[in-house]
Amino acid sequence: MSDYAALSQGDVILSARGISKLYELDVKPSSIFLERMTGLKGRRKLFPALKQMDLDIRLGQCVGLLGRNGAGKSTLLGVLSGVTKPTTGTVTAFGRTAALIGVGQSFNIDLTGRENARRFCRIQGLSGDDSKIAVQRIFEFSELGGHFDMAVKTYSSGMKARLNFSCATSVKADLIIVDEVLAVGDAEFRSKCYGHIEASIANGQTYIMVSHSPAIIGNYCDRALVLDHGEVKFDGDPLGAMQAYDSLLNVASRKRRSQETLLAMRRRQAGEASDPAAIELNDVRLLRAADRSVIDGHAIAADESPLIVSAEFGVRQNIEKPRIGCGIRNGKGIMVSAIGEGASDGPWLAGERRRIDFQFIPRLAVGAYLVRLSISDLAEGEKKLLFDREGAIELHVVEGARAGLVDVGFRLTSNAIAPALQDDAEATEQVAGQHG
Repeated sequence: MSDYAALSQGDVILSARGISKLYELDVKPSSIFLERMTGLKGRRKLFPALKQMDLDIRLGQCVGLLGRNGAGKSTLLGVLSGVTKPTTGTVTAFGRTAALIGVGQSFNIDLTGRENARRFCRIQGLSGDDSKIAVQRIFEFSELGGHFDMAVKTYSSGMKARLNFSCATSVKADLIIVDEVLAVGDAEFRSKCYGHIEASIANGQTYIMVSHSPAIIGNYCDRALVLDHGEVKFDGDPLGAMQAYDSLLNVASRKRRSQETLLAMRRRQAGEASDPAAIELNDVRLLRAADRSVIDGHAIAADESPLIVSAEFGVRQNIEKPRIGCGIRNGKGIMVSAIGEGASDGPWLAGERRRIDFQFIPRLAVGAYLVRLSISDLAEGEKKLLFDREGAIELHVVEGARAGLVDVGFRLTSNAIAPALQDDAEATEQVAGQHG
């Protein structure tokens, strides 16, 4: 383990080479007994929870992990944090690692919260005054009050999550690994935790975090991995990771369809024309609403001037109940705003050319955005997606003062010298006298 001070932003802080994890299945106590008696080990079925991979985490990165249940996310975190020994490969840490893996897994439930906090500090190499300061910090951040001196076995899952997070963030760790522990507990404490994470990321803290929420990954991470069946299917920017994750979910949902449903779908499709697509996008432009002039390069300023996304479609088959959608997604993959409306002029007929316009006000933070266009058919009481184009237009907001995800209309409405307290008191007395 090297000194944190010797590392610079961008240096490798955790390196994994050839790591994998195999678990033995269907191991019966009787089989283990016979093996120990005879010294002969029988053949066992192995499950590859984590397939061989290499991975580098760099100082200052916030890396998110996405994947369905059983994809290998928690196993990977366990191996990277040293909680789980890999079957093959090595993990080298160049600094101190703090892991929040599982609610209360590292606690001795017979000890109090305070005793567990002291135990955690000893494991992290703290002693004396440093340990006392850290324990006090844990106590204050956890907000457990009198429960801090009660046995952990009396804690709810939310209280354990409070203690867990408070311990992991109480010491100066070079890398913090966060599993889904923040999925439990009350909303107020979760908000406090995410506020702490956001502030520490801004200060250059390195994180690896797992979440089933793509929005959380997009909001906090600058790199994301998608795991499936123990393999890394994607490693790159959060937006690309979300698209890869969505593809995995869609494939999984199709695989779960029953055989009867698939047969029924084939019967319905047997009599339909075999058009390559129901809808074809012929043209899409970004226009100024004032004069419908084209904005070349899609570079705009964040102001109050309305813009228009104008698209022309070729209709290749009848669409009984068209529903038209448009949305804007930021560079981290989070949908900033979206709308979906049914066409008011009845069905669309094969052979028609349709032009649709979506007007919006670009109250956006500086950065890159993707415009998504979609068309569905709501006939027969169900939504059938016919066209979906993520990135039909790429917007570049190059000037503006806004930050965040949503414009709630913040405006500076007052900036004046406040009256003296005496003047306020006199005014209050005058008002009271008038009403007396």
